[in-house]
Amino acid sequence: MQLTNISYNIFISHFSPTGRIETCVGKLNINRMPETSIVKRIRKWKPFTGRPAGRPKSRWEDDVRNDLKKMKLMKWTEQVQDRLKWKDIVEKKKKKKKKKKKKKKEEEEEEKEKEEKKKEEKEEEKKKEEEKKKKEEEEKKEEKKENKKKKANWILLYTLNQSG
Repeated sequence: MQLTNISYNIFISHFSPTGRIETCVGKLNINRMPETSIVKRIRKWKPFTGRPAGRPKSRWEDDVRNDLKKMKLMKWTEQVQDRLKWKDIVEKKKKKKKKKKKKKKEEEEEEKEKEEKKKEEKEEEKKKEEEKKKKEEEEKKEEKKENKKKKANWILLYTLNQSG
């Protein structure tokens, strides 16, 4: 590869922002070099592929560390050395996690039951209100009928008194 050839010819310590390279030979201006120069080609070289979009892929070790953080384990590197102790620690944490999940599930079920009860109560209230309205309407109808009967009776009495 051409990069290995450069390392034999020139020792490059770093690139400066002005386009100059510090070498063990001295300062060289890349812009003055011919286009065929390996140093100039490397400076202008662009990689064939870019980095993938998004965040970098996590490694297995990163996942393990995140799990240990979630489990709130401190000084785990020391605790891992004793297998039995480590096994006990992990089992305790798993039990705690299961208990938390179970408790959360129970709370969710209780919330659902409360919501269902509230819905049922609202439905019952609506039914009661509808029944009240129906009774009131029926009572109004009966009052109107009674009022009509009273009027008819008054008219009969009045006509009887006038004729007699």
